[in-house]
Amino acid sequence: MKLTFLEDEPILVFTGITIHTLHSFCEEVIQDHPAFFNNNSDTLISPLEKIRLLKALIDGFSSDNPLKRYRGDVYAELHPLARLFSFMKRNKEEVDAPGAAQFSTFQQMMQNAGKYDTDDMVSWVITAFEQNPELLFQYRERLLYATGTPNRLTQLLEARMETPQMEMHAIEEKIEQLGAKNEEITIISQDRPPQPRQALNILRYIAAEQEIPTSGEDLLFEIMHDDHFKIPPVEAAKICRQAADQKTSIRAFLQQPRIPSLFSTGPDENALQLSSLLEKWMLLPLPELLETIPGTPEVLKEEIRHNPGLTLPALMESVDLIKKLPNIGKIKTTHVFFLSKQKPLNQAPEIEKMDPLFIDPLLKDFAMSATILNNYLRCPLAFFYQQLIKAPMGRKENLAFGSAAHFALEKLFQKMQLADAFPSKEIFLEDFNAYMKSNRISFTTEAFERRMEYGHRILSSYYDRYIHEWNPIVSVERTIRNVFINGVPVKGKIDKLEFDGNRVNIVDYKTGDYEKTKRDWKKFAPPEENLPEGGDYWRQGVFYKVLLDNYKQKNWQVVSTEFDFIEPGRNGEYFKEKINITPADITTVTQQIKESWERIQQRDFYTGCGKPYCEWCNFVKDNHLQVALHTLPGEEEQE
Repeated sequence: MKLTFLEDEPILVFTGITIHTLHSFCEEVIQDHPAFFNNNSDTLISPLEKIRLLKALIDGFSSDNPLKRYRGDVYAELHPLARLFSFMKRNKEEVDAPGAAQFSTFQQMMQNAGKYDTDDMVSWVITAFEQNPELLFQYRERLLYATGTPNRLTQLLEARMETPQMEMHAIEEKIEQLGAKNEEITIISQDRPPQPRQALNILRYIAAEQEIPTSGEDLLFEIMHDDHFKIPPVEAAKICRQAADQKTSIRAFLQQPRIPSLFSTGPDENALQLSSLLEKWMLLPLPELLETIPGTPEVLKEEIRHNPGLTLPALMESVDLIKKLPNIGKIKTTHVFFLSKQKPLNQAPEIEKMDPLFIDPLLKDFAMSATILNNYLRCPLAFFYQQLIKAPMGRKENLAFGSAAHFALEKLFQKMQLADAFPSKEIFLEDFNAYMKSNRISFTTEAFERRMEYGHRILSSYYDRYIHEWNPIVSVERTIRNVFINGVPVKGKIDKLEFDGNRVNIVDYKTGDYEKTKRDWKKFAPPEENLPEGGDYWRQGVFYKVLLDNYKQKNWQVVSTEFDFIEPGRNGEYFKEKINITPADITTVTQQIKESWERIQQRDFYTGCGKPYCEWCNFVKDNHLQVALHTLPGEEEQE
């Protein structure tokens, strides 16, 4: 016998050394007493199938549904809804919760798909016990005790409840007391083992390329750093930067025909072999592809066998969403498939220094901007990967949506300047549509439709809110360059300059949540004890003033810097935030510019910040690219 437990799952202990999870118990009751249950041709839903149904449920929410999200984690309700539906089935009762109204819709979706889940089995057993006291009594008299959170089933069984959550060692002790030493017992911690990253990344990449070519560049960049393919990191960096300089994709760059030359070695041979291998894999039918790629989890192969019409993009999307359901798929270990929740180590990774012949030319005409300054102060490795070698960012839905809104506003004011009157709202939205369609690569199918709907809604309201207040004397998308601050070359591209004579108000458009930006993320905050370098938006606002104050070609007087939020708050209100810039702020940011520039010129960008959730520090650690790990100040005491 093999039993699989999750450490927070209810456990039922019966006489005769019988230990059950809630679901394995119900499965046994149904198998042993089929006469009490309707013959049902439906099949047990897999964890990945359940994910797809929950996703479809959320995608179908109407715009007035309080659970509908247009930004951030739009599928954040997956886990809460799954837990809510599980509770409703286990306890056979209605609840007063926002998602409860979706329960009947989800059950109908399950029925239409010919599926049931393990919580349905619990519900069926509860009904059978309530309607057949003699059946209930058979199990009630054998039950010794139960652990976990009480529910309707344990109430019917009149279970004596142990502590709500037993530690794993306590469970093991009780198993030993019952004499189950020879049983095969598996206890699965919430701290699950890592996924087979290499196989999943390859499958994600192929899925992205099948859906929209070149949309998986970030995944290809990571695959190139997998030590299995033996591509030196410096060669991967060169390929990435050369592709960016040619304004082409890494995939296309590696496929370019090349004539051998004494003066050009071309891309690394292992990188070319990887490219050839990936192109061959892309042509394989899905079942064969899953069998071919080493390390592909069996659960994915099984999913395709049960759902032969499933596409690879849909399969991988459900894989990536399944981490939102920490307690799904409990009965068999083969159905447990989760990301590790291990706490990241707060150590700053250092990567190998690159060849000066590669790096030095990249810094030859380098100039500081507000984005570069913010990135470098946040993490030098972020600066290295994003600004120097121009690592692909992949699908960044939020950035693309923000750029579409920026583009529409830029065109709105440019057309106003040409016609001496603002164009209609319809023309404004047409420009938004045009940018979204031309950047379709940045969105999944559902995300594109969702963002189009959301963009029309918020931009229409934004237009109505400000159409009669906008200053028509403006300069939009103004690029400022050839400016020096204490000998440091600086540049910037400013969304909008509003003029009152030579007095200037700098405007920067922002998408996102204003309240969280100000209250939680403190992006407008000047330097303080817990934020010694100040918030990113505060620094950006001061940077722009310093930039224009040193712009000798114009006699402009910057009187204010303003952040204009295009997305409304929770009550539909639009916000603008002006930065009150002091002489001390100017001194601080000027010093940050100078010190960061000097450190960059000294090639001080090979060691990261070490923050637990830094994208690039974790990229280095996950791919074992570090040559050293540096413990952060204060971490020694915590250990």
